[in-house]
Amino acid sequence: MVKMVHKKESSLAGLLYPSYRDEILKSPFNWLKSKRQIDIVFPLWRVHNSLYDLTGFINKHPGGSEWITLTQGTDITEAFESSHLNVSLVKRTLQQFFVKEATFPRNSPYTFKEDGFYEVLKSRVVNVLKNHPKGPSTKLLIIQDSLAILYILTAFCATYFVNAPMSLLAGAILALVMNCAHNFFHQRDSWRMYYFDLGFFSSTEWRITHALSHHLYPNTVMDYEVSMLEPFAETLPLPKKVFVVRYGIAFALALPPSIFLELIKRIHRIFTGNQTLCLCNTFPIIHLIVSIIVSGDGIIGLYIWALIHATNGVVFALLGLSAAHHHPQLFHDGDSIDANEWAICQISAVADRFEVLGSLFLNAISFGDHTLHHMFPTVDISLLPLLYPEFARTCDEFGVKYEMRTWWSMAKGFLQSMARSETQEVKMFVNHN
Repeated sequence: MVKMVHKKESSLAGLLYPSYRDEILKSPFNWLKSKRQIDIVFPLWRVHNSLYDLTGFINKHPGGSEWITLTQGTDITEAFESSHLNVSLVKRTLQQFFVKEATFPRNSPYTFKEDGFYEVLKSRVVNVLKNHPKGPSTKLLIIQDSLAILYILTAFCATYFVNAPMSLLAGAILALVMNCAHNFFHQRDSWRMYYFDLGFFSSTEWRITHALSHHLYPNTVMDYEVSMLEPFAETLPLPKKVFVVRYGIAFALALPPSIFLELIKRIHRIFTGNQTLCLCNTFPIIHLIVSIIVSGDGIIGLYIWALIHATNGVVFALLGLSAAHHHPQLFHDGDSIDANEWAICQISAVADRFEVLGSLFLNAISFGDHTLHHMFPTVDISLLPLLYPEFARTCDEFGVKYEMRTWWSMAKGFLQSMARSETQEVKMFVNHN
């Protein structure tokens, strides 16, 4: 066991505690505000130790303008490194917008060594992928679109026939649609990323909370997806956890109503001027209106709509929480770790499951190949299996420990993580005794 840190501290040297975590009703935009306060580079962008003015690049960014506008005033080093495979080429473009060198250290515990694990692996990944199409495979597109069509059909039938079991099925299918669409909002803008907005979550908000927060700082105090569960689920190893929190009772009771809270918070932010209304934000409301019209009754339409989305939220949450990150042997802030290179720290906080290996369908609907996805989030999931040989080779050369687990162990591990209060030493190199 290692020294316990305070709840409002990080056990990772160089990572400051963000103010958004103290808010009762957290929001993606407050996470960004908090990061800007910590990084103190507004109105510029920081990459490593250099500051850039990317305002002239916003509408030229190949991945879409949203990635640039969202991150203004922050340190985007981790996002920059993980989003671009051929970094040397991108750096030549970046240099056109150079302003000055930073005079203070980054608020990050992570390093990117030129001869380190990640740079070596990335160069090998470039060689593997250079002869393959960059976008999603036809098979993946068929999976995504077929799930969306199936959801629309089951939701319509559930509403027209006022069928509760069909509503449950529609909600579960919607969760699979959203899980698959998660692949697309990591990449350059495309219409398929808006499948994610069919539920109560938002692709734009998840680009913040998932891609920019969780993906870059998994299982740390900067991970929004960890904090959004609090205080009903505490997955960080904190002392004196309340009984109903420690053993999942509070989480089980809070999960269904919290699904609707996300929609309510978004509506409140829009009406108070704290968020811009986008067409995709209206998808759940359009669904409600259609549900009332098809059922011919306002109460019945509302009931079927609510049942579909409540089921979706529960299934989506359970699939996500049992997928990759919460196991008592994985790193959670409060633990110590014998590495500070970003990619190795990613591996320390992620686990893959045996059951989904080799199945594009299972990977698409359940966050499969998750370790590689975390290190290369813009690489389409249909291409990730190609990277395993070089990943295994690089792990072996650097002595980096990588383990796979069963789906059941990860599901059980989420409960064990909530119960864990003692910290640990996470050792990432196989040559440790």
